[in-house]
Amino acid sequence: MPHQSLRTKLAAATQAEHEALHHHRWIVRLMAPDLSEGEYRAVLSSYQSFYGAVEAARRRTGHFADLSLSDALAAMEADLSGQKPAPMAPIDHLRAPSKPSLLGALYVLHGAAFGAGLIGAHIRGTLPHMRCAYFSRRPSAPLWRRLVAAVEDSGAGFDALTDSARRTFLRFGAEVTRQCEQDEFV
Repeated sequence: MPHQSLRTKLAAATQAEHEALHHHRWIVRLMAPDLSEGEYRAVLSSYQSFYGAVEAARRRTGHFADLSLSDALAAMEADLSGQKPAPMAPIDHLRAPSKPSLLGALYVLHGAAFGAGLIGAHIRGTLPHMRCAYFSRRPSAPLWRRLVAAVEDSGAGFDALTDSARRTFLRFGAEVTRQCEQDEFV
């Protein structure tokens, strides 16, 4: 049997959780022909809250400075015209994260950039008057290579990394639901 990279194993191990977000009730609204401004802003605001919580955990640990989410957060803030993120409860598995746990969360959020372009094109066509910097960003090849290298170097921490990635996918979906369902437009 040929050797599989740890990144390939991680993708396979988290495929179900990842795929569930492709069918998430609120995230699929971003591709709807009748997407409203309120829905777009609510979903993006929930992204901003979640990314902000993961970035805060990354900063607290001092790990992975070269994998910061600050560019994504700046784009979201610009899209939301400076609106501050909604408060959210701490992400349990990132309260005092190990390096592998933090890397699992960063893998999920940086990986989201690969689907953002398709979503961005739709949003720009459906809501042409709305800012769409976050969903218009292209994945950074150098950043992704650094992230994949860190995954490949995770060794004994691979199980914790995988568990964190799974939990991040699940919690991200739950947080999008929580925030969107409490928003006024619903």
